[in-house]
Amino acid sequence: MGAPVGGRIWFGRLSLNLSYLSLVFPLAYSLLVYALRHKGYMGIILCGIGYIPFAIILRFVPSFTGFALFTVSALVILCLSIAKGWFGNDKKIDLLLVFIPVVIAIIAAIVYIMQNPYFSSRFLVAVYPYFNRYGAGYAYCFIRDLLANSKFAGKGTVPAQFGSNVPLIPASDTDYMIAALTYNFGWIAFAGILVVIILFSVFGLYYVAKQKSVWELWYRYQ
Repeated sequence: MGAPVGGRIWFGRLSLNLSYLSLVFPLAYSLLVYALRHKGYMGIILCGIGYIPFAIILRFVPSFTGFALFTVSALVILCLSIAKGWFGNDKKIDLLLVFIPVVIAIIAAIVYIMQNPYFSSRFLVAVYPYFNRYGAGYAYCFIRDLLANSKFAGKGTVPAQFGSNVPLIPASDTDYMIAALTYNFGWIAFAGILVVIILFSVFGLYYVAKQKSVWELWYRYQ
Protein backbone atom coordinates (compact mmCIF):
# COMPACT_ATOMS: atom_id res chain seq x y z
CA MET A 1 0.00 0.00 0.00
CA GLY A 2 1.41 3.36 -1.01
CA ALA A 3 1.24 6.71 0.70
CA PRO A 4 -1.82 8.90 0.09
CA VAL A 5 -1.32 11.06 -3.01
CA GLY A 6 -3.89 13.67 -4.02
CA GLY A 7 -6.52 12.11 -1.80
CA ARG A 8 -5.87 8.59 -3.13
CA ILE A 9 -4.31 5.53 -1.53
CA TRP A 10 -2.62 3.27 -4.05
CA PHE A 11 -2.64 -0.53 -3.89
CA GLY A 12 -0.29 -1.37 -6.72
CA ARG A 13 -2.16 -0.34 -9.87
CA LEU A 14 -5.43 0.11 -8.01
CA SER A 15 -6.30 3.19 -6.01
CA LEU A 16 -8.92 4.26 -3.50
CA ASN A 17 -10.13 7.85 -3.61
CA LEU A 18 -10.62 9.03 -0.03
CA SER A 19 -13.08 11.69 -1.17
CA TYR A 20 -15.64 8.89 -1.65
CA LEU A 21 -15.78 8.59 2.12
CA SER A 22 -18.09 11.60 2.04
CA LEU A 23 -20.66 9.35 0.35
CA VAL A 24 -20.34 6.60 2.96
CA PHE A 25 -20.12 8.67 6.12
CA PRO A 26 -23.69 10.07 5.92
CA LEU A 27 -24.99 6.49 6.02
CA ALA A 28 -22.80 5.70 9.01
CA TYR A 29 -23.91 8.90 10.72
CA SER A 30 -27.58 8.11 10.09
CA LEU A 31 -27.06 4.74 11.82
CA LEU A 32 -25.48 6.57 14.75
CA VAL A 33 -28.44 8.95 14.99
CA TYR A 34 -30.85 6.01 14.82
CA ALA A 35 -28.98 4.20 17.59
CA LEU A 36 -29.14 7.29 19.83
CA ARG A 37 -32.84 7.98 19.34
CA HIS A 38 -34.96 8.04 22.51
CA LYS A 39 -31.86 9.19 24.43
CA GLY A 40 -33.21 12.68 25.00
CA TYR A 41 -30.88 15.65 25.16
CA MET A 42 -27.91 13.39 25.77
CA GLY A 43 -28.64 11.66 22.47
CA ILE A 44 -28.45 14.96 20.60
CA ILE A 45 -25.21 15.88 22.34
CA LEU A 46 -23.72 12.49 21.49
CA CYS A 47 -24.82 12.93 17.88
CA GLY A 48 -22.91 16.20 17.81
CA ILE A 49 -19.85 14.54 19.31
CA GLY A 50 -20.20 11.64 16.87
CA TYR A 51 -20.00 14.07 13.96
CA ILE A 52 -16.51 15.19 14.93
CA PRO A 53 -14.49 12.03 14.02
CA PHE A 54 -16.08 11.85 10.57
CA ALA A 55 -15.40 15.54 9.98
CA ILE A 56 -11.78 15.25 11.10
CA ILE A 57 -11.15 12.35 8.71
CA LEU A 58 -12.68 14.26 5.79
CA ARG A 59 -10.57 17.33 6.56
CA PHE A 60 -7.48 15.26 5.75
CA VAL A 61 -8.84 14.70 2.24
CA PRO A 62 -7.55 17.43 -0.12
CA SER A 63 -11.01 18.31 -1.44
CA PHE A 64 -13.15 20.52 0.80
CA THR A 65 -16.28 19.42 -1.06
CA GLY A 66 -16.50 16.08 0.72
CA PHE A 67 -16.32 17.73 4.12
CA ALA A 68 -18.99 20.26 3.18
CA LEU A 69 -21.23 17.56 1.69
CA PHE A 70 -21.01 15.41 4.80
CA THR A 71 -21.58 18.38 7.09
CA VAL A 72 -24.76 19.40 5.28
CA SER A 73 -25.95 15.79 5.12
CA ALA A 74 -25.35 15.25 8.84
CA LEU A 75 -27.19 18.46 9.68
CA VAL A 76 -30.17 17.46 7.55
CA ILE A 77 -30.25 13.94 9.03
CA LEU A 78 -30.17 15.24 12.59
CA CYS A 79 -32.78 17.94 11.97
CA LEU A 80 -35.15 15.49 10.29
CA SER A 81 -34.72 13.10 13.20
CA ILE A 82 -35.62 15.88 15.60
CA ALA A 83 -38.61 16.86 13.46
CA LYS A 84 -39.85 13.26 13.65
CA GLY A 85 -39.63 13.39 17.44
CA TRP A 86 -37.07 10.63 17.75
CA PHE A 87 -35.45 12.13 20.82
CA GLY A 88 -38.68 12.74 22.73
CA ASN A 89 -37.87 16.31 23.74
CA ASP A 90 -39.25 19.72 22.91
CA LYS A 91 -38.39 20.04 19.23
CA LYS A 92 -37.62 23.75 19.48
CA ILE A 93 -35.07 23.19 22.23
CA ASP A 94 -33.57 20.29 20.31
CA LEU A 95 -33.15 22.45 17.21
CA LEU A 96 -31.55 25.17 19.31
CA LEU A 97 -29.05 22.62 20.62
CA VAL A 98 -28.16 21.85 17.02
CA PHE A 99 -28.15 25.29 15.43
CA ILE A 100 -26.41 27.29 18.17
CA PRO A 101 -23.11 25.39 17.70
CA VAL A 102 -23.60 25.54 13.92
CA VAL A 103 -24.01 29.32 13.96
CA ILE A 104 -21.02 29.73 16.27
CA ALA A 105 -18.91 27.53 13.99
CA ILE A 106 -19.95 29.52 10.91
CA ILE A 107 -19.11 32.83 12.58
CA ALA A 108 -15.74 31.47 13.74
CA ALA A 109 -15.00 30.20 10.23
CA ILE A 110 -15.85 33.58 8.69
CA VAL A 111 -13.62 35.40 11.17
CA TYR A 112 -10.79 32.96 10.51
CA ILE A 113 -11.13 33.32 6.75
CA MET A 114 -11.17 37.12 6.94
CA GLN A 115 -8.07 37.20 9.15
CA ASN A 116 -6.10 34.72 7.03
CA PRO A 117 -4.78 36.32 3.81
CA TYR A 118 -4.54 32.99 1.98
CA PHE A 119 -8.10 31.88 2.70
CA SER A 120 -9.53 35.36 2.22
CA SER A 121 -7.96 35.57 -1.25
CA ARG A 122 -9.25 32.09 -2.11
CA PHE A 123 -12.71 33.07 -0.93
CA LEU A 124 -12.59 36.25 -2.99
CA VAL A 125 -11.57 34.26 -6.06
CA ALA A 126 -14.43 31.82 -5.46
CA VAL A 127 -16.92 34.69 -5.26
CA TYR A 128 -15.36 36.83 -8.01
CA PRO A 129 -12.84 34.79 -10.04
CA TYR A 130 -11.98 37.76 -12.29
CA PHE A 131 -10.15 39.19 -9.28
CA ASN A 132 -7.27 36.88 -10.24
CA ARG A 133 -8.17 35.92 -13.78
CA TYR A 134 -4.80 34.50 -14.81
CA GLY A 135 -4.00 32.95 -11.45
CA ALA A 136 -6.22 31.02 -9.07
CA GLY A 137 -9.36 32.13 -10.90
CA TYR A 138 -8.24 31.06 -14.37
CA ALA A 139 -10.28 27.86 -14.57
CA TYR A 140 -13.44 29.55 -13.29
CA CYS A 141 -13.12 32.46 -15.71
CA PHE A 142 -12.35 30.08 -18.56
CA ILE A 143 -15.47 28.02 -17.90
CA ARG A 144 -17.59 31.17 -17.57
CA ASP A 145 -16.30 32.47 -20.90
CA LEU A 146 -17.06 29.17 -22.61
CA LEU A 147 -20.58 29.05 -21.21
CA ALA A 148 -21.16 32.67 -22.17
CA ASN A 149 -20.29 31.73 -25.76
CA SER A 150 -22.30 28.50 -25.82
CA LYS A 151 -25.21 28.15 -28.22
CA PHE A 152 -28.66 26.69 -27.78
CA ALA A 153 -27.65 23.75 -29.96
CA GLY A 154 -24.27 22.88 -31.43
CA LYS A 155 -20.75 23.91 -30.57
CA GLY A 156 -20.28 27.37 -29.12
CA THR A 157 -18.20 30.18 -30.53
CA VAL A 158 -14.60 30.83 -29.51
CA PRO A 159 -14.21 33.53 -26.83
CA ALA A 160 -12.49 36.61 -28.23
CA GLN A 161 -9.41 36.39 -26.01
CA PHE A 162 -8.49 32.97 -27.43
CA GLY A 163 -8.38 33.99 -31.08
CA SER A 164 -9.31 31.06 -33.31
CA ASN A 165 -8.43 28.15 -31.02
CA VAL A 166 -10.00 27.17 -27.72
CA PRO A 167 -7.52 25.77 -25.19
CA LEU A 168 -8.13 22.32 -23.81
CA ILE A 169 -10.95 22.39 -21.27
CA PRO A 170 -9.44 21.36 -17.91
CA ALA A 171 -10.92 18.26 -16.26
CA SER A 172 -13.42 17.93 -19.10
CA ASP A 173 -14.03 14.29 -18.19
CA THR A 174 -14.51 14.90 -14.45
CA ASP A 175 -15.18 18.21 -12.70
CA TYR A 176 -16.14 20.23 -15.78
CA MET A 177 -17.81 17.49 -17.80
CA ILE A 178 -21.19 19.26 -17.93
CA ALA A 179 -19.52 22.53 -18.94
CA ALA A 180 -17.67 20.74 -21.74
CA LEU A 181 -20.87 19.07 -22.95
CA THR A 182 -22.73 22.38 -22.86
CA TYR A 183 -20.07 24.16 -24.91
CA ASN A 184 -19.67 21.37 -27.46
CA PHE A 185 -23.33 20.41 -27.90
CA GLY A 186 -25.27 23.44 -26.69
CA TRP A 187 -27.53 24.35 -23.82
CA ILE A 188 -30.00 21.75 -25.02
CA ALA A 189 -27.57 19.09 -23.78
CA PHE A 190 -27.44 20.77 -20.39
CA ALA A 191 -31.24 20.95 -20.30
CA GLY A 192 -31.49 17.24 -21.10
CA ILE A 193 -29.09 16.33 -18.29
CA LEU A 194 -30.95 18.61 -15.90
CA VAL A 195 -34.31 17.03 -16.75
CA VAL A 196 -32.92 13.53 -16.18
CA ILE A 197 -31.47 14.53 -12.80
CA ILE A 198 -34.70 16.23 -11.70
CA LEU A 199 -36.86 13.28 -12.75
CA PHE A 200 -34.54 10.83 -11.03
CA SER A 201 -34.59 12.92 -7.84
CA VAL A 202 -38.36 13.37 -7.83
CA PHE A 203 -39.13 9.70 -8.43
CA GLY A 204 -36.45 8.68 -5.95
CA LEU A 205 -37.85 10.89 -3.20
CA TYR A 206 -41.38 9.75 -4.03
CA TYR A 207 -40.58 6.06 -3.68
CA VAL A 208 -38.38 6.57 -0.65
CA ALA A 209 -41.16 8.48 1.10
CA LYS A 210 -43.50 5.52 0.57
CA GLN A 211 -41.07 2.97 1.98
CA LYS A 212 -41.22 1.81 5.57
CA SER A 213 -38.09 1.69 7.65
CA VAL A 214 -36.64 -1.83 7.72
CA TRP A 215 -34.77 -0.99 10.92
CA GLU A 216 -37.96 0.23 12.55
CA LEU A 217 -39.86 -2.94 11.60
CA TRP A 218 -37.01 -5.11 12.85
CA TYR A 219 -36.86 -3.21 16.15
CA ARG A 220 -40.64 -3.36 16.60
CA TYR A 221 -40.82 -7.14 16.36
CA GLN A 222 -37.87 -7.89 18.62
